[in-house]
Amino acid sequence: MKNSNARIPYGRSWSALLVALLCGLVVAPLASHARLQATITLTNNSSREITHVYTSPTDRKEWSEDRLPEGSKLLTGESVTLSNVITENDQIKIIAEDKEGCFMYSVVSCAEPATLIVNNSTPRDCGN
Repeated sequence: MKNSNARIPYGRSWSALLVALLCGLVVAPLASHARLQATITLTNNSSREITHVYTSPTDRKEWSEDRLPEGSKLLTGESVTLSNVITENDQIKIIAEDKEGCFMYSVVSCAEPATLIVNNSTPRDCGN
């Protein structure tokens, strides 16, 4: 016959529930911080055509898809605004590619709308 007065170990259950709740409170702000949205305006003040624009986290080499609309390019004096750029922290790398296949990199702050101006003195990485 079973003892109907058997005690259930509530102490462990409450401890586990408390730990799970605390973990949720710590992880939730970190998860929301990982999904910031930035607005970045890129202006081409160089004499080169910009054919592609990419974004990347500052600590990784992975690039986004081309942020310019299909078949478009950024001519001298033109600007493009990238909206709702998802970032993982308060900075993001912008990569502009010119028609010669050279890349220009810059890291911008995502704390507020950012502006990046590419000019003829912006360093280029042409793979040399």
